[in-house]
Amino acid sequence: MHPIVGLGCLAVAAFLYAVVPSVLLALLQGQRGYVLLRSVTDQFVTFTLALTMLLGATRLPRPRKAVAGTIVSAAATYGLALWFLIGYWVWTGHQFDIRFALDAGGDVLRTLESTLGRFFLPAIGMTIALFACLALLWWQIARWFEERSGNFFRSWTISLPLGLQALVWHLCAHEQRMVWPELHALIEQAQEHPVVGPIFPDSREWQTRGGESVYVLQLESGNALALSGALELAGRRYDGDYTPNLRRIAQDGVFFPIFWANSVQSNRALENILCGIVNNAGPALSYNPGKIASECLPAVLRRAGYATIFYVAFDDPDFMNYRNFAKAIGFDEFYDAPSLGFPARKDSWGIDDCTFYRSVFANLRKRPPGEKRFVYIEVSAHHYPFAGQAQYAHLHPFILPQNPVEWYLNSWVEQDHCLEVFYHEFREFTGGDAHLFVTPDHSWPVGTHGNVLNDFGWYDENFAIPFLYVPPLGRRSEFRVGEQADAQPSLADLPATIVELLDGVPRKHSFAPLLQRQPADGRQPYEPCHILVQPYSGGAIVIQRPREKYVYHINTQQLERYDRRHDPNERNPEVVAENIPYSRVKADYYCDRYLRSAQVSP
Repeated sequence: MHPIVGLGCLAVAAFLYAVVPSVLLALLQGQRGYVLLRSVTDQFVTFTLALTMLLGATRLPRPRKAVAGTIVSAAATYGLALWFLIGYWVWTGHQFDIRFALDAGGDVLRTLESTLGRFFLPAIGMTIALFACLALLWWQIARWFEERSGNFFRSWTISLPLGLQALVWHLCAHEQRMVWPELHALIEQAQEHPVVGPIFPDSREWQTRGGESVYVLQLESGNALALSGALELAGRRYDGDYTPNLRRIAQDGVFFPIFWANSVQSNRALENILCGIVNNAGPALSYNPGKIASECLPAVLRRAGYATIFYVAFDDPDFMNYRNFAKAIGFDEFYDAPSLGFPARKDSWGIDDCTFYRSVFANLRKRPPGEKRFVYIEVSAHHYPFAGQAQYAHLHPFILPQNPVEWYLNSWVEQDHCLEVFYHEFREFTGGDAHLFVTPDHSWPVGTHGNVLNDFGWYDENFAIPFLYVPPLGRRSEFRVGEQADAQPSLADLPATIVELLDGVPRKHSFAPLLQRQPADGRQPYEPCHILVQPYSGGAIVIQRPREKYVYHINTQQLERYDRRHDPNERNPEVVAENIPYSRVKADYYCDRYLRSAQVSP
């Protein structure tokens, strides 16, 4: 190989592995001057380690090509990971969290398929092509080294560069700010380091004989702040009516413009909505329902004579272990899109909401008349990246969306449009003689704090959702029908609320009195305090109160306080304590109602 070619390959590798990644990383972290230069040195350590290993391989006996090939593959893999992490940070505004990927396990590939849609295969092709290019680059360097190894150093000196490189690597490894922190997180995950565990409710008090049917409609990713019509972002005000059908249905019920989701993912929302579990910063329990130490609402209602039925618009019953989880917590029947007659698709997050609603009620019409039903309906088509569907383009408030919030609002207008179909089918099938709860599974950040993915952030926009309750027609006079509630309950309070509405017996954690015109006398007041969890990006526990919120950062053990009255945009947190153990935070700052009524609290 000509020396110019070898030197050129070496320069390109240095540019791709050391110079550009280090400068980009330093700029993303807001570094300048000397610190930026040191960041270049950090990546240079990794780059030169690969070079030293290739040099060493040239001095080996016959299997040196196999060893060099292994080093080349490792270096190409590292480069692929490095540029993926940089691209992720540039796109999302924050670092990749490997715990977020590991928590989903085998669902990562399925998530990528659904998120990227028709771009999934091209993305896979580009990834393979990038890996091949990087491997070819390193192989050319390896060939050049082998051809001229005698000119670089004598055989007896090979121990010197290897020893020096190992020493420098050991001293500087902690400065690697992209791949190596994620590798460390992977090791921690593998070692099952203790995390903040869930608080399970005392579900023994949920026992009921019930009477009326209950329907829960779970919508996708509802950011109450964005949907309120009062969002201002980057100097632009988003004051349109993005939920006309939801508000029209709300005329028959009680509407909460701000309600709290207790976590940030659909499967974690099921823990909250159906089991009343809070505080889970560890792995999602949908993957291991046997660890749930209390009884969930479907099992309670099944024992009370209810048919318990779960419908999900997704086409993979094993995604997030949905089917097994639903069965484990007490659902008799589980229907996904294919079981309702729809072909399986790998390029979307679910079938069209309008079509799905019609199919669900067509399926329900086959059931025996007069049975008590607990029906859970989950839609998922309007998931991130909120691409929307061409058939609803005429509904879009933003013809050419310019930023993530406009894509999001276009998608939500489509989702809201199909609520008209749902409510028509619901009223026609039930005659209005059933309890109806309409709630998103979680919120979704739209950029008010520079972030548009839900695995980062502990702000109100990560947790605030709209919520709607519609009572049975025959009981309308008991409730604040047509009113908007100022109180802000959370999804984990739903099981206790449902059983209280069914039999009228007061329950702890129930927000039924907030729905009623004349709440029952003699009951204890509802404590407006909630535990909200961001399990990723280092982990955060939010203790949410009407006038203030505390955020405990699990990894750094720092406790912050936000004044919700004077700092509504959450720009100026007050550091309350540093290096404070979780046990003290729980004892001194947690909601009393959770500590008093917890059945199990690891």
